Amino acid sequence: MNKSQRIIISFFVGFLTGLLIVWVWNVYSSSQRFTPKTQKTIPSNVITKKTDTSTSTIENTDSSAVTPSTIIDVSDQSAGNTVKVSHITLANDGWIVVHEARGGFIANALGAARKDAGKYSDITISLMRNTEPKKEYWVVLYKDNGDRIFDLNTDFPVRDSKNNPIINSFYTQ
Repeated sequence: MNKSQRIIISFFVGFLTGLLIVWVWNVYSSSQRFTPKTQKTIPSNVITKKTDTSTSTIENTDSSAVTPSTIIDVSDQSAGNTVKVSHITLANDGWIVVHEARGGFIANALGAARKDAGKYSDITISLMRNTEPKKEYWVVLYKDNGDRIFDLNTDFPVRDSKNNPIINSFYTQ
């Protein structure tokens, strides 16, 4: 084997090795894209089917919580730049956050509204990006850490007595 043949073979081996590295990186990056940062605050046992929490109340087990129940009632609605939550009862001051669904998981936060503890009706949440027709979205309650600024790293979902986040989903038309 002469020198030019060795160079050509070395080139092809290097090229194939580079392709393999790029492929592995893309597979790894793709799996990271579908495991959003917000997922770390949602337990793996979150039910991804639509549940109706409007007919039952859920106790908030936060040790600083008052005993009132926390509920979310949201209906399917038209796609757009806002989301309307029909009724909500908050045991503590917190955030009502709209998330998109991706691959069966709660993904990017699209908009948030802060409310003090109490009962509210017809809350409109402005979004940073429009919802899309025929897609699923989630409304998740977060406890405010006291700074009155929503941050996924410091504000965490309100949980029920079984340690599941207080959530409800809806579909766009």
